[in-house]
Amino acid sequence: MKILSIETSGSVCSVCLSSNKNIIAEYNILQSFEHDRLLALLVQRILDDFQMKVSDIDAVAVSSGPGSFTGLRIGTALAKALCIDNSPKLIAVPTLSAMAFSSVEFSEKYEDICCAISSHKDFVYFQKFDKNGQPQSEIIFDKIDLLVELCTINSLLCGNGFANIGKKSLFPNGISASIINKLAVNLFETNSFISSKDFVPLYVQEFIPRSNEK
Repeated sequence: MKILSIETSGSVCSVCLSSNKNIIAEYNILQSFEHDRLLALLVQRILDDFQMKVSDIDAVAVSSGPGSFTGLRIGTALAKALCIDNSPKLIAVPTLSAMAFSSVEFSEKYEDICCAISSHKDFVYFQKFDKNGQPQSEIIFDKIDLLVELCTINSLLCGNGFANIGKKSLFPNGISASIINKLAVNLFETNSFISSKDFVPLYVQEFIPRSNEK
């Protein structure tokens, strides 16, 4: 089972390659707004380094959102192109669910898991999960100071959405492709694939143009 995972929902442009559940390589670009220029190059590099072709991959997993509108479009476009005619198969990985799934190993002493991803200004994408990573709420888009009331002192906080209110959390700088891969392996084993023709990212909100005003 070989899975190529792609993460472009946040500021990190990231790809990783796993074989039989073990990650054998991960390449990350930590500079923002480089997804369109570097994502395809990272995918080609990781395949070349292991002397593999796209046809050698069993599945391509991609963060399906929510997250950066532009980033999701770039990741989705490449993933769909790699999975033309469903070979390899396509796995759409919800970004917040991937974060919660990777947090379960740290959640034993907590009541639940609260995940928040920064959007613009003080708005975030938020979702609450039980300590086993199962959703307890829908995805909510709102101001973090309002959503934090849904968490308790016994909630495990995850994601960069809590930074603006001074809360410590797991994944304070966002997630990488290895986090996407963890849930992707589980989805692969349950045959949770999606047609490349039908796949549309989970944007949650309409596109908001970035302003140059300070």
